[in-house]
Amino acid sequence: MAVVDDYRVQSTEYLNNLQPYWIQLIKESFFIIEPTSSVRLKDHIRQRLYDVIKAPQTSTFLGIGADIATISFFVSVGWLVAGSYRNAREAIEHFAEAYPKDPAAYFIKMYICIMENNYEGAINEADRAIELRPNDVPLNAFGAYLNCFARDYQKTLRYSKKALAGEDSRTSILKFFRYIPFCLMQAESMLGLNSKALIDNTIIKDDVDPDLHLKEILDYLPSVATPKFQDLSGRVYAFVMTDSVYFKKWALAMLMSFSEHAQDVTYHVHLVNPDEQCEALVNGLGKVFGENIIVTSELIDFEKYCAPAVYYVAARLCRFYQFAKEYSGFDSYVMLDADLIINGSLDEVLYGQPQRPAFIYFRDEPLWDSLMGGFCFIPKDNLENLLVWISNFVLRTIKSGRAVWFLDIVAIFFAVEKFEARGGVIKCLEPDVYCDLNHCSGSSIWAVTNNKNAFLYNAKNQFYFEQFVERSGMDMRDIYAPSAIAGMDAYWVRNLIVDKAFINVNRNAFFAEMCVGKKVLHVGCADYPITNIDNNLHVYLDKICDIDGCDTQEEGLAMLRDHVAGRLFSSLSHADAAYDLVLVPEVIEHVDNVSNFLNELDKVNFRYVVITVPDAYLCSKTHFHNQANGNAFVELNHPDHNCWYSPYTISNVIKKYTSWRILKLAFFDQRSIMLVAEKSIVAH
Repeated sequence: MAVVDDYRVQSTEYLNNLQPYWIQLIKESFFIIEPTSSVRLKDHIRQRLYDVIKAPQTSTFLGIGADIATISFFVSVGWLVAGSYRNAREAIEHFAEAYPKDPAAYFIKMYICIMENNYEGAINEADRAIELRPNDVPLNAFGAYLNCFARDYQKTLRYSKKALAGEDSRTSILKFFRYIPFCLMQAESMLGLNSKALIDNTIIKDDVDPDLHLKEILDYLPSVATPKFQDLSGRVYAFVMTDSVYFKKWALAMLMSFSEHAQDVTYHVHLVNPDEQCEALVNGLGKVFGENIIVTSELIDFEKYCAPAVYYVAARLCRFYQFAKEYSGFDSYVMLDADLIINGSLDEVLYGQPQRPAFIYFRDEPLWDSLMGGFCFIPKDNLENLLVWISNFVLRTIKSGRAVWFLDIVAIFFAVEKFEARGGVIKCLEPDVYCDLNHCSGSSIWAVTNNKNAFLYNAKNQFYFEQFVERSGMDMRDIYAPSAIAGMDAYWVRNLIVDKAFINVNRNAFFAEMCVGKKVLHVGCADYPITNIDNNLHVYLDKICDIDGCDTQEEGLAMLRDHVAGRLFSSLSHADAAYDLVLVPEVIEHVDNVSNFLNELDKVNFRYVVITVPDAYLCSKTHFHNQANGNAFVELNHPDHNCWYSPYTISNVIKKYTSWRILKLAFFDQRSIMLVAEKSIVAH
């Protein structure tokens, strides 16, 4: 990584002579430290690093001359990425002793502290690095970002100005650098200064006339035809603004999930620059929601206003106010992100008394990432003493030409601050419940940021989209009819949708990414009699989630006990916790009585279950071998297996013996079929 390269003050010659492989390894290692990186990528890089780290710490282990202290720097990076922070700290301390004036040492120590959630320590290390290189742009950016989180606004102000005043090509590598202007804005605002970092000011105007502001919206933003709607009394109005891509991929599923968990709702979809394919889907909305759907659209040239992403997240608040005024007969108003999945009851927010404005509040985040607009609730009485302030703030900023990312959150923050200063009460919604990025079973809303392929989220999105297609009567699938079955009686033909996106995944890394942040029950955890602690899935998952294990083989459980923190039991009847997810990988093919097994599993308190079984189709060419000129037949199989499964037979078994609803079928790990099901739902 260029940042690391430049900080190597005492080792320029060494770096210039490094093998290209090692340089690439260092670059990759720092990229994957970022929290948004995938578990699979981390697993891949860790494996490569282990191979290097295991080598003796001598001056020749990289094949070129280098002093042992310099080598310890790279060893510390390896341990940092591998997740061994104690070893990383020991190695970097050795380097710091040899090169006490090299800020790289404190840079690595800062990263170690961040990974250990020691933010006070991280700030101290960043400060020491900046003392050695006071005008370094990336270092000042790190200092500004960390101190903004810690609410030390004097240091945030100082570091932000230095970071923004300098020019440094390395900032293109730092994804978080775009947040530094927001750090400056927050520091200036909280210190009572008039911030010019991003927007004209951070003042919510007192003299916003609701009707004049509505006229300003209508005059400035593209025109929209608004259909009339009758019988509004006693209803919730739910608004989503989206483009064609989000509408087709996510918004339809979001609406279906919302309707499953809420009642007496009228939905309004506002499409921006809709394409031709949207027309059929809009007609489908009418068939599914009947009179409880409003659809509007606008055509926009973004160059006249702001960047598309900013327009979608910020200008939607202006449209939200505009349409709330147009359809003013509702009791309450909700704005929704297009890519949410409603996973549980919203009654407390939608129908609770007294009704108060509600926003998702991230308490430990900086101002510009604290009050989210992706799900917000506004009672009718607060349209003109809260929503109008937010909308006016956004529109003024767009018209000034200074609209930037997070404008929606900044507007909400200062409007809420003004609202509370005047005695208003805001209901702060917990992110773990109303903006759950880990997709746990008990949360009300599942959200995503950059990872819309998160497996459980994706499974539910696919399920709801297919539900929309079925209820709308639309034919959006091409029925595959190979010539080999031409003329065959339809009684024998099963048509299924089987996702191929997961056929080549790394099994352990895939399950780890799915399980992180959840309470998990792993059925068949021991792998006995071939239990191998070094590559056991349960031991691997125990390091990254709260997981219990169940297996009928006591010998295998005994082998696991010294290596895991979670509980282990030999009977499902002992699994008495509430689980977000039950994992049943390669188990059902061993079961003597599938009906009894599923009946016992159904008694466990869980919401989602993921089952994998060896797939006869995927294994047909690798596991079955027939002698061409003789009668010999060889089958590769576990000696305890009772049967082979296929996409149809595993789904048929679940439908026969449980009341679960199947969310997804997918080919998995080159040899298995994966089934995802939901045990129960809460519906009105």
